[in-house]
Amino acid sequence: MWQEISVYIIGILVIIYLARRIFLFVSGKSRKGDPCSDCDGCPLKSSQDKKPSSE
Repeated sequence: MWQEISVYIIGILVIIYLARRIFLFVSGKSRKGDPCSDCDGCPLKSSQDKKPSSE
């Protein structure tokens, strides 16, 4: 009985994890810490595009 419950709990957690990962993939919010991850026309974005990268 407890094995079935634990299997159901693990299954639900896996479904929640996969749903969250699919949502993040589809919504395109995968770049953490980037203030322009879902923006394309603000002054901050254009100033960051003009700045040369230090890498």
